Amino acid sequence: MRSLFMVLLSATSALAAAQADDGGWVWKAPDLAPPVLTGSAPTVDGQLDEVSWTTAARSDSFLLADGRGATCRTRLMVLRDEQTLYIGVECFDTAEALQALTARAGISDPAQALWADDCVEIFIDPTNRRVSYYQIIGSFRQATWSTYLTGVDSPDPSWRQKYPFAASIGASCWTIEFALPLAMFDRGGQRFSTWAFNVSRTRKDAELVYWSPVFNSSSHSPETFGTLSGMPTK
Repeated sequence: MRSLFMVLLSATSALAAAQADDGGWVWKAPDLAPPVLTGSAPTVDGQLDEVSWTTAARSDSFLLADGRGATCRTRLMVLRDEQTLYIGVECFDTAEALQALTARAGISDPAQALWADDCVEIFIDPTNRRVSYYQIIGSFRQATWSTYLTGVDSPDPSWRQKYPFAASIGASCWTIEFALPLAMFDRGGQRFSTWAFNVSRTRKDAELVYWSPVFNSSSHSPETFGTLSGMPTK
């Protein structure tokens, strides 16, 4: 069954990447242009209820890896100023699921515990070369972890950064909020105005959805990432 799944997934990927000479469907990776803040920066408390977030570029077009529709809605919001990229994600779910959010027992490694939880992962490549990139993850339990990868499955253990981060659980969704200093993206070369970018959401034991579907069995597929446009250059 796994072999059949991989064949079908590869076929889907080829279809999405193919040039449509006959006018057929071709997947187009999404793009967001984070507006520049004109007022106060949001307070990173996981609430996403400040006026500044009402001006954010947003998208709720999250899909499964193969492009099929998701069960629950996810909304991405992005803002920036000249020093910081602000990312907020609303993870909608049923009242029962939100009440039942718990970490999987028996996991002692904090990084592994993140992937066992309901969590959000962010993938960023400020060079848009789609070779090296940053991975940032946060869970509803307010745990976070990040790394810089020089290539797929090649993390650089010397890169460590701190950034404001918070999460909270509400009546209709749990939310997560990041304030990522642009200065933290200090590897890989020059930053350009278009960044490769993707966001995924894990619903534990349920589904994994993407802002830009990866058409692959791995989230580490930078060639399928969407983009952030109008970003500050360095």
